Amino acid sequence: MRTARRALLTGTMVIAVLTAALVTAHAQSGRSKTEGDTRKLYYLTVDSYPGGGAPAACQLGFHMASIQELVDRSNLKYDPAVGYTLGDSGQGAPTHIRGWIRTGYDSEVRSAIGRSNCRAYTSSNWDHYGTVALVHNYFALPTPERVSPWAIEQSACAASWPVWCVQD
Repeated sequence: MRTARRALLTGTMVIAVLTAALVTAHAQSGRSKTEGDTRKLYYLTVDSYPGGGAPAACQLGFHMASIQELVDRSNLKYDPAVGYTLGDSGQGAPTHIRGWIRTGYDSEVRSAIGRSNCRAYTSSNWDHYGTVALVHNYFALPTPERVSPWAIEQSACAASWPVWCVQD
């Protein structure tokens, strides 16, 4: 009886250790940085959310990005393992896919590109507006709403879009 109990306990411990190793490996898959790579990861969620749901869309260890965090992508690395990708995305962000993004502005619901933010992303009302950003795929076209290579647009807060997320 004692030998059977010991074997059961040992078997349970082995399963627990293997499970912990698999969970750790899964959590780190697609998230490993190469040696000396200090870039933060960022991604565009695969699922879409109304404006009021955008802040809760990012995975643990990430937060809803502001345009100021993403405007210079030289210090960032796109995470295609969890982020939205297209047929030719490679290891980079998809182009022409809009996603909610923070503006850094006061809580605002009026229609104003680069200022609108669904009342600091707490509103999903059709009469309120927020800001969406996309990596522009028409790089030669100058527009006042474009923060190269980003294009900034507005959307009703009730509309559902993916969300830009950046590592904490």
